[in-house]
Amino acid sequence: MTKILAVTDLHYYRPYFEWVRAEALSGRYDAVACAGDGLGFFPSPPDQEGGLRTWLERFPIPIYYSRGGYDPDTAALARIRNPNFYAGGVWVLGRWRIVVVDVWSGVGYIPATAAQTVLVSHYPPAGTMCSRAAGAGFDAAELGRGDVRAMIDRIDTARIAICGSVHEPARHHDEFGNTLVINTGLAHNEMRGVPNHAIIDLDRRSAAIDTGRTMTCIDFAGG
Repeated sequence: MTKILAVTDLHYYRPYFEWVRAEALSGRYDAVACAGDGLGFFPSPPDQEGGLRTWLERFPIPIYYSRGGYDPDTAALARIRNPNFYAGGVWVLGRWRIVVVDVWSGVGYIPATAAQTVLVSHYPPAGTMCSRAAGAGFDAAELGRGDVRAMIDRIDTARIAICGSVHEPARHHDEFGNTLVINTGLAHNEMRGVPNHAIIDLDRRSAAIDTGRTMTCIDFAGG
């Protein structure tokens, strides 16, 4: 089985970095997908960027990392030499293709004829419940990106899109076409000592989203 642990918007809360690393070392996952915003507003040592880069440079299994607005710039991430670290680009994990989006470098063109695809993007695709914040007024505005949505629309074999940015999405998952979109939201969860996360079994086409308050299990399209 090919399993991915998905997290996003850790915002430099150190206990969550430690939890993700411990899960990566557990042997239960083949990779981690992190949809960005590793830096941010939680109390932390002054050298946040150095701490994040050290965490990524020492990550023990493949980690697919989509840069968010709170992250080091693209050039800084490119200097990370860990062979387990994958930033913007197209990669392979087993029978799946992993597309990691860096919107500052251009979303780019992904051929529609290649393997089944997992898309990792900090910004959610526009027009989904994962890109719209819970609440009313401005909070319910569309916060997704049309270019990310267009990329998914071009990939007939897309099956799952992992995203973040919207801390309290109207829903933590949505579907359009063949694609299941997951946004676990802001990692911080006052209910317990682990971040919001999702466990995705690519071979069984299933995902479990755990926010502390709720556990949601979803199947997604085969192919």
